[in-house]
Amino acid sequence: MRAARKLLTALRPIDDGDLNPPEYSANVSAELEEKLKKNLENLETRATAARDALKTTVDAFNDQPATAAASNPKTLRELILQAASFGVMGAVPLSAAGDSLADREILFVQAESIGKELAKRLDEVDKLGTPQPTDPAPTDDARRQRALAQLQLVFGKGFTVLPLFTASNLAELKPALAASDKLQDGETLAAATWLQRIARVREGAGRLNTALSYAEALSTGDKLDLTIAQLPFNANDRWVALPFESGQAAPVTKLSLAVHSVSPVELDQPLAGALIDEWVEVLPSTTEITGIALQYDQPNSAPPQTILIAVPPEIGVPWTAWSLQQVLLETLDLARIRAVDSEALDEVGHYLPALYFAHNTLGETVSTDFTTIK
Repeated sequence: MRAARKLLTALRPIDDGDLNPPEYSANVSAELEEKLKKNLENLETRATAARDALKTTVDAFNDQPATAAASNPKTLRELILQAASFGVMGAVPLSAAGDSLADREILFVQAESIGKELAKRLDEVDKLGTPQPTDPAPTDDARRQRALAQLQLVFGKGFTVLPLFTASNLAELKPALAASDKLQDGETLAAATWLQRIARVREGAGRLNTALSYAEALSTGDKLDLTIAQLPFNANDRWVALPFESGQAAPVTKLSLAVHSVSPVELDQPLAGALIDEWVEVLPSTTEITGIALQYDQPNSAPPQTILIAVPPEIGVPWTAWSLQQVLLETLDLARIRAVDSEALDEVGHYLPALYFAHNTLGETVSTDFTTIK
């Protein structure tokens, strides 16, 4: 019962838009408009009947004796159970049997509380008002909303109303449902396997799977029976929930419907149903061009542009701070002497840039001898 309650309190009614792809535009013919009108009248009739049933029950509670001693325990129990059909919490007789004064007092107090709750609902329904002949004609949407509000007031705000609707894409929906087996490649368990897998990650599908599993275990006669349809319909299509075959490309846009019904769906008749779950799934392409972007910090230092190679001025004597300082100072002096501007180069400018190499004929210091290069 908990599984059924979770399922029934989380669903919403299906309308014509749920059976059509988002880009579908219905062509409202005169025949379809007449069917829509009848569906609206049916909803209003149901709302009126519910209000009348509530009024009858409230009158029955009001007709009870004014004292517990004069009340009839059997009648009170029947009225309390009758209130349960209106979704009143705790509408179960606290005294299941017995005709003692204590039993009557318990039932009397309980019935009095439930009667007040039902009377409050009836007042809220009547406050919605009845259109007068002099009032402007309400739109179809206003009539629909009023009937839905009336039904939810009668049976409680948690009550889900399932209005009748007519499929506007009947010519396409019929062959789509009829091709369910072909759509699944003849695998009779494909839809059941899909539901069991998707129930692990989708709450709505999980609630349906749990409730149907309990129903089948208790042999209530109801079991999972899914019919698959795919729109826009193509006789050569394959269900998008099945693994792709070699070379099969992902469809651009498809509406996949999984319909659970205890009997075949008669699309020619007005329909009513509950939407258990819905989601949009993006199918990846078989190949994709990708790129990688890396972000890193700018280096805090730069490589040196000039390298100075020096040897100790006296062979066999290690470097000292003073000798190293003198080498650096001499290098800077030589750099100033050798540095010239473009005007001083004059005719030798076309030989530049050039390389400068030190040459020592005695071989006493670092020297470059190009005569030995082969």
